[in-house]
Amino acid sequence: QPWLNGAVVLEELWDRKRAAAWYRRAATLTPDPEVVSALAWAQWRAGDLAAATTTFARALERRPDMPSALLGMARVQLDSGSPEAALKYLERAETAAPLLNVVGFYKGKAYEAMRAPEKALDAYRRTVAADSYFAEGRDALGKLYLRQRNYNEAWRQFSRILDLEPKNRKIISLLNRVTPLLTRIP
Repeated sequence: QPWLNGAVVLEELWDRKRAAAWYRRAATLTPDPEVVSALAWAQWRAGDLAAATTTFARALERRPDMPSALLGMARVQLDSGSPEAALKYLERAETAAPLLNVVGFYKGKAYEAMRAPEKALDAYRRTVAADSYFAEGRDALGKLYLRQRNYNEAWRQFSRILDLEPKNRKIISLLNRVTPLLTRIP
């Protein structure tokens, strides 16, 4: 437990490499797949995708239905440019944890990477329907609507984010850009 606590503190201090070393030490002391998954996430945050892949695989060997490890493996696959492989892990994560809303968000990211915008729209719509306060999902949905020139829906998503974060300059800028393009007054 002290190694885990130290790793968390080091991550809070943005010392990611040392945090990964502390997680690694904790993982050598316990067979707990949660600890192994935490190490893999630390390796991913430190930018070591190869080590993260190996470590997530080790966690999944110990517990094949662990949502955090499945999601982590999907993130590694997305970052490695393999959205099809990411979708396989995301499908498993969705089965293991059907209420984990972030899975749908990353499915949207994978579909976008695969140039399947309708599937991405569906995934993003489901994720914001499940959690109306999920600003990242609304942002991705709004930007996808913007790319499709569906300015009214883009405006709607961006304005909903602004309800949550009234001083978000990026969203204010996007709203100012979209407002003159609206086909009907909101």
